[in-house]
Amino acid sequence: MSWDKDEYERTRLAYNKARDDERTHQEVAKAMAVLKKHGVLSDDEDLETLRQQHGQYEAALLELADERDRLTQDLSKDHQAAELARMRQGIRNRDHFDAWKELATEAGMNPKAIRHSWQEAQANGFKAESDEVDRKALGALVDGMRSTHDYFWPQDPTPLPAEPTAARENEPAASGARFTFQNGAWKSNGAN
Repeated sequence: MSWDKDEYERTRLAYNKARDDERTHQEVAKAMAVLKKHGVLSDDEDLETLRQQHGQYEAALLELADERDRLTQDLSKDHQAAELARMRQGIRNRDHFDAWKELATEAGMNPKAIRHSWQEAQANGFKAESDEVDRKALGALVDGMRSTHDYFWPQDPTPLPAEPTAARENEPAASGARFTFQNGAWKSNGAN
């Protein structure tokens, strides 16, 4: 009997398939026995019943996955809209703060107080609601803060007297200092 190469290969593949099918059948039988032993299956249920249940569960799982994907997409849209609104508000706040900074600098506000004055304006109800900056309204707020928050502006130092009082070099000090500087040298005034 002569075997050609193709026939040998077909026979070998058929043998391997039959062996794999037998192993699968044995593994399924063992699994069914374990399921019956633990009460998951009753004696009258078989592999076909399990396959039908598996098909039903798989269909339900696919429906749930589709619903999950739809809900995720809806949430993603809401999240994107919220993120876009947050970013737009951030740009508005930045533009209004830049205008506030210019107006406060022009009004002579202490540069270190500009950010705090902006926070104070927002705490008192100012909100950047439009994309366009209303410089007149911001200017009015800056001017209003001059009276309510005067510490934002530099204080004028107390003026010095036009002429300093002349120190009397020949007389002892009236404050009762023990030593005085007279004629280029320190002298005791006699007080102990």
